[in-house]
Formats: sequence, C-alpha cells, structure tokens
Amino acid sequence: MVVGDLAIKTTEQAIEALAALEGKHFHLYPRSAHSNRLRWIKEKFPSLSKDVDELWGAYGTLGYEGINGERAKKVIDAMERILDAFGRETHIRFK
Repeated sequence: MVVGDLAIKTTEQAIEALAALEGKHFHLYPRSAHSNRLRWIKEKFPSLSKDVDELWGAYGTLGYEGINGERAKKVIDAMERILDAFGRETHIRFK
C-alpha cells in the first residue's frame, strides 16, 4: 500500500495547496474531490497529463497489491516530475 498510496496523497496535497491559491478547496466536497483534482491539474498543467495518468493508473497495482519495483520507480519518477513542474510554474517548492 505504501508506494502508490503515498505518491498519490503527496500529489493530491500539492494540488490542494496550489488550487487553494485560486480559492478552490476540493477537499470540502469529498465525493467529487478526486475527479476535480484530476480535472484541475490537467487544465492547469496539460503537459503533466501523461505523468498524472501514470501515477493514478498505478494506484490499484501498487496501492494494495504485491511488489513491483519497476512500476514503483515509474510512479515515483512521475510524482517527482509533477512536483518539479509545480515548483517551476509557481515558485513553490514541494521537495
């Protein structure tokens, strides 16, 4: 559960922080928070769409099932690219 879960939670918290600068608070509406975060990041950072899909797509595989070292590395790399892009665009460092 560790890699997939923590990578997504890290990215979701970064999205919440950046969206809050625009007055958006996805967490206030738990039923739609996940889809709203995905929509927001893809609209604001379209170049990250592939990384976002990689990260969210791996959740089921890495989130609660066995060990897959190669997939885990891809997820961590995608998360780092997302956080780096957030930092470049907003000048807010997340790592």
